Amino acid sequence: MIKEELSVMSLMNSSANSDYVAITTNEAASIMGRFSTEMIDDVIDQAISTKLRSYSPRLLNVVDALEQQFKADFAQFPQIQNGVMINRDIVYKHIIKKILAAHNLRLNIDLDSYPDSYSLAHMLYEALIANFHHNIISFFVNYIVKEKSTIYEALKLVDKKSEMSNAVYSKKIFKNGKNSKLAIIHANLDLVINSICGWDISLNDFLSYAYVDNRLLVNALAPLLVDCGRFYLDQVVSVYNANIATLSTDIKFAMQECADMSIEDLEGE
Repeated sequence: MIKEELSVMSLMNSSANSDYVAITTNEAASIMGRFSTEMIDDVIDQAISTKLRSYSPRLLNVVDALEQQFKADFAQFPQIQNGVMINRDIVYKHIIKKILAAHNLRLNIDLDSYPDSYSLAHMLYEALIANFHHNIISFFVNYIVKEKSTIYEALKLVDKKSEMSNAVYSKKIFKNGKNSKLAIIHANLDLVINSICGWDISLNDFLSYAYVDNRLLVNALAPLLVDCGRFYLDQVVSVYNANIATLSTDIKFAMQECADMSIEDLEGE
């Protein structure tokens, strides 16, 4: 059980202030012990097992929900704020370790010396659990858009141009040839994604492409993480292959949103 032992004397001294709500030692222990390691483990295990689902791409960030409860405890029980703060830190560090272990990652810093366990737990949960479905889609779409010339040449998609007469839908979406490389890629998207799944993509690259619109998160989180295995293959490619019908459709629709972007936004042909 996660709890901070509180002395009877400290509670008596605190409750002497009429502005404080008097609570017993048992009540304080109950407050401190409401979040057990078993409860945290069950919540995270369940979230990891359901983090990719078609009916709700985004999950609740449990860390944010916990933070709201800790803030409520700070306000309601000011006489045990120190104990709540210590318990809060224990809970968040347990979550951090749990998420890292589940994804075969480690920190390149001493967790005990990290000044803000809440922020780190929040970022890890956000990137690897709560928003992971969307992050897979964003990674593939942003990678394809920004690396389209490399993909086009590496996969010899120029040979597919002769087949574009049969890809009327893709040509129409991508402005009848104004974004010709993306049109050809879109028409051969399954081939393209399957090829990218076999490429060497680092954890840092995955986060960078998944969060092109949130460099603050990438800059804060990526330098702290070390991949102890094959994150891209084990956590991204395997998830994509296990959910290929849902994710390939999601990626194709997300790709279509790029059709309205300017040539400059797409970094030229």
